[in-house]
Amino acid sequence: MKRTLIILCFSITLFTKATNIDSLVAVLKSNIDDTTRLNTLNNISNTYQFIGNLIEASKYHKQMLELALKTNNYRAIGNYYNYEGRMFFYKQAYDSAISSFKTSLGYFEKINYMKGIISSRNNIAVIYLEKGEVKKSLSEHRQLVTINKKMSDGGGVASAYSNMGSCFMGISAMDSAIYYITKASRLNEELKLYGSLATNYYNLASINANIKQYNKALFYLHEISAKNLPLKQSLKNVIYAIMAKIYTSTNKIDSATYYVEKAISSSRSSEDNLSLVAALFNKADILKLKKNQAGQKKCLEEAIKISKDIEANSLLARAYSIYGDFLNSEENFNEAIKFYKLSNELFTENGNPPDIIYNIKGLAFANSRMGNFKESSFYLDSLIRYKGHLNEEAVLETLKEIEAKYESEKKDLQIQNANPKISLEEEKNRQKTTVIWIGSFALLITVFFGIIAFVSFKRSKKANKMIEAQKQTIEEKQTEVLASIRYAKRIQQSLMPTEKYIARHLNHDGE
Repeated sequence: MKRTLIILCFSITLFTKATNIDSLVAVLKSNIDDTTRLNTLNNISNTYQFIGNLIEASKYHKQMLELALKTNNYRAIGNYYNYEGRMFFYKQAYDSAISSFKTSLGYFEKINYMKGIISSRNNIAVIYLEKGEVKKSLSEHRQLVTINKKMSDGGGVASAYSNMGSCFMGISAMDSAIYYITKASRLNEELKLYGSLATNYYNLASINANIKQYNKALFYLHEISAKNLPLKQSLKNVIYAIMAKIYTSTNKIDSATYYVEKAISSSRSSEDNLSLVAALFNKADILKLKKNQAGQKKCLEEAIKISKDIEANSLLARAYSIYGDFLNSEENFNEAIKFYKLSNELFTENGNPPDIIYNIKGLAFANSRMGNFKESSFYLDSLIRYKGHLNEEAVLETLKEIEAKYESEKKDLQIQNANPKISLEEEKNRQKTTVIWIGSFALLITVFFGIIAFVSFKRSKKANKMIEAQKQTIEEKQTEVLASIRYAKRIQQSLMPTEKYIARHLNHDGE
């Protein structure tokens, strides 16, 4: 059972519209043939099942099986195993439920009873969805669309479309869910199947409530009233419950209280225990907002008791989980852990990943608040194994949320539990650490200055080489200049007359 309020459409063969159990029991006391007796037993049991009285339902279906085996009536035997599968579903024994539905399918196929074949295949598909095996469920429903079209059964086609919508809702593909359920509702309206149309509208309201489109949710619920659609008592009860949920979510507490009390009163008077448990969950939410912890606790304890009494393990697992949330809010972490584990024992029995993950979140939170960080970390790590059952974004978001809480709680607790008195061993360790740090720092300083000296030496050596090169260049230039001067002087001297030559000519001129 999902945390959503969507109705999964189980198929029940030979279910009568009559809800007057006394009149059906009176038929049994009259002189009737075996076939009529089998049908009447089946109808009484199904009526009890619809009002949530699973114990009485079981009693009459066992009588039906005994008579069916005596008379070798395959159709009645198939009906019994179809019923047994639904009972296993309520106990969350999903593998056993599938086994029973497949047995019923075998009996119906022996006599080519197409309504029974469709019923069993539909129920198998519903169980696959509950197990999280969405692809298998969709495959079964698509085959049912084909079978019903061949039989020209528009109502069967609409039912398959509706359940395909449930499949897509199970994996949070809301657009696809709305598409198929809307398709079913149009077909049911066209065929004037108003009872099924009411269920479609309820499911559309549930989807929109879950995605917080509350105005749209209320629109579909009001359409049920405006079109005066026929409602089974169980559907009336859950409509009151979803109205309460919507008004709780929009913080209209007075309206929420009004509808939740109607849901509880209506469920009690019709002995609809399944809807009563759902209504009690809603009332607990309202009392939580009113900060009425005592009333909240009372509602949840009653929900647990009823779930145990009617042996509805799926509801019991949910009740344990919600009670774990309540105990967490009361900081009663040991008890919270106990109820989360009880819930997961039931959910894990046949696999129900979304609910298991929810409980793991609660377990991680409770353990972190108690300082059990190793256990909290273990639960966080275990979330990874469920990655394949949910979309990656949802898993990552869950991990981030829990990790943030975990780290915050861990730090808070470490600060609260910090001991100002340090032991001798701790002091020695601290001194060792200090020495290591000082030594490391001194080594770092030595290395630092060594590097500076080395770089300086390299620079000095390079500078000396440059100076030496420059000196050599200057000396070479100086030698070249001196050589040029000497060369010029020799030329000059060679061009100038000697003293003797000048004297001789001066004397000659004087003569």
